[in-house]
Amino acid sequence: MQVLRTYYPQSRSLKTKHGECWHCCDSFHLAKEEAQRHCATIKQAREAEIGGSPALSQLSARRVGFPQHMARGDAVVEMTKLPMPLMPGLYHLLPKSWLKTFRHYIRDHQAPRPVAPDSTCLLCDAHQLPLVPPHVMSFLAGERGTLLQSMTDEEKANQTVCEILTIDEYEAVASMYGSTAGDFNLSFAIEPDRLTVQWGGERCLECDPGHDSHVRRVHKQIGHKQVGGHKQVAYKQASHSHSHKQSGHTSKQVGHKQVGHGHRQTQSSHKQVGYKQTGHKQTNHTTSKQIGR
Repeated sequence: MQVLRTYYPQSRSLKTKHGECWHCCDSFHLAKEEAQRHCATIKQAREAEIGGSPALSQLSARRVGFPQHMARGDAVVEMTKLPMPLMPGLYHLLPKSWLKTFRHYIRDHQAPRPVAPDSTCLLCDAHQLPLVPPHVMSFLAGERGTLLQSMTDEEKANQTVCEILTIDEYEAVASMYGSTAGDFNLSFAIEPDRLTVQWGGERCLECDPGHDSHVRRVHKQIGHKQVGGHKQVAYKQASHSHSHKQSGHTSKQVGHKQVGHGHRQTQSSHKQVGYKQTGHKQTNHTTSKQIGR
């Protein structure tokens, strides 16, 4: 107490039986109530923004990365022997990073509004063509039961992780931003007759969608499968085998260059030596003629 009096000589000491200062308590509670009202107002405004759209409400609460109400179900997949997990319709891909920011904006009143969705990260640098993430290809081929679960850290780091949206959900997201929404979007359709995937444009099959540099080919056409009486082109993730072949091809190229380079140097050395020998002979011949004269 004496130390406090030294620093605050004009302060007033209160006994513990008097309790806390009611002025300070009132100010604290008023500020707390005002902050709660402000938070509730913002939360209601953001809920109203998506409340009128069932598609946005479903999208904001989604955890699995694809519209479960459009899933065919394991029983139907097993009965039809067709591995496609989704029902026929039109779908879009959006980066999971943007959707994570969007959901955080809906739940947290302090979170800023996300910028318009941008899918240009799905374009390859070399050809400016769409690259479909490998985890999406595997899911649509029935090779993995879920879209986002069971992904390794390496898979997450080396590809653009995306979620699948229905056409209604994508249009609802685009309507939030109007003309500021991105011009590029990656869509695909599932045909009702064969349940095959038709992408909404030409895809890049040269670059690697499973590597952050997007410079190596990973999808290799390995043949046709007879599935449910229909032929489907199958693609295989061949990054390991391709890397092995690429390394061998590089070794051959390096070896060829080294051999060729050494061969050219050897020929050049022979020519230089021959030139010197020829010059030496010419000099001797000229000297002999001069002596004869």
